[in-house]
Order: sequence, then C-alpha cells, then structure tokens
Amino acid sequence: MRSTPAITHSLLTLDREKTAALLPNAKVYGFALAVLNLIPCGLSEGFLRRDASGYTLAFFLFCHSAVYFLLSLTYFTGSGRDILQKIQIFPTNSMSRFLFTLASNLRHPFTIGLFASNVFFAFIVFREKLGTAALLASSYLLLMISIAAVGTLLFLILERKRLPVQAALAVAAIFILTTLVASVVFHIGTTTMAFGPVIDLIVRGVLLSARGEWSVSLLSTALLLVISILMFIAGRKLT
Repeated sequence: MRSTPAITHSLLTLDREKTAALLPNAKVYGFALAVLNLIPCGLSEGFLRRDASGYTLAFFLFCHSAVYFLLSLTYFTGSGRDILQKIQIFPTNSMSRFLFTLASNLRHPFTIGLFASNVFFAFIVFREKLGTAALLASSYLLLMISIAAVGTLLFLILERKRLPVQAALAVAAIFILTTLVASVVFHIGTTTMAFGPVIDLIVRGVLLSARGEWSVSLLSTALLLVISILMFIAGRKLT
C-alpha cells in the first residue's frame, strides 16, 4: 500500500479535477462570498469597536463559525462524498481519508474566501492594535481548522455507519438557530461562555491583548492550538 501522504495527494488531485469540471467558476464564487461577507461585517463594526465585554465579538464569531460549519457539511455531501464512495475498492486507510476530507474542505474557495474576508475585517476593526488583529486572525484560523476537523470526523463516522449526512445538517442548523435566537431574545447572561468554551477562549485572549496583557493572551491562543491538535488526533483515532 502507498504511503498516507501519497494517497491523500492523489485524492486531492481527483477532488480538484472534479471541482474544476463541476464548478469551473468556483474561485469566482469564493471571491463573491468574501465580498458578501464583508457586508454584515461592516454593519457590525461599530458594535464590535464599542464592545467592552466581548459578548458582541463572541456572537460575531459564533455566527461565522455556524456558517462555516453548515458550508462544510454541505460540501461533504457533494464531491468529497462521491470520491470517498468511489475509492472504496482501492487500498486506502482511515488517516488518508481523514486528511483528504479535512484538506479538501480547508482549501475550498468558499473556505478561503470566508477566511480572507474575516481576516481583512479583523485588521479593520483593530487597525489601531495590529498585534490584537493578528492574534484574532490566527485564532480564527485555528477555530476554522477545529470546526473542519469536527465536521470531518462527524461526516466520516456517518458515512461508515451508512447514516444520512443531511440529518446531521438539519440537527446542526436547528441547534445553531436555537442558540442564536436564545442569545438575541434572552441575551443569555451577557457572557461569552454562552457560545462555547472555544469561542470564549478566543474572546478572552483578544480582550487581554487589547489591554496589553500579552502573556495571558498568548496562553489562551496556545490552549486553542492544543484543542485543534486534539481534534486532529481524535479524527485520526475515531475514523
């Protein structure tokens, strides 16, 4: 059997060719998504700049995480799933399938467009504190990797058990919608923890860096990196 990197590279090549054939303007659509994403970002700039508690930033990150997670599950039901189903007769291993699904998601034009526009916006909001903007951008990258790893793990488990991915998509959409409505209507405790420990960790790190407390802030980012690594390890062990 070929090595895991070689198998993963071959699968990614197939995915690139399939995407180019089925969606030749994928990069254009990715750029369009980036531009459209800047509209709600621009509308929220004033709220983010006046946000002292970090609640608005947490809400902002949760919304974008939700959009990315739903996009990921939608992608998993497309070309990535077709390729995985068609290669079952070939010798592959669980690690190569996990790496392929994760990498194909992260390099998709929609993912790149969403990430690029959010990084650009981070430097606009914190233009007077470039270190804080860079910290937020790197934290957002780790957040997206963690989300992609969770989505990949969920997708591969569902595929192995022959369960419909669309069901997971519907459940995720209901959960996200419920959280957003509850947050807006009831303003849950005005605490960033309402959006989950990972987002709370990012917001705390950003707020600390904005106040110049870089040692604790970088510790928060290091913990986020550890979480991303754990998500990767879990994907390797459970798929």
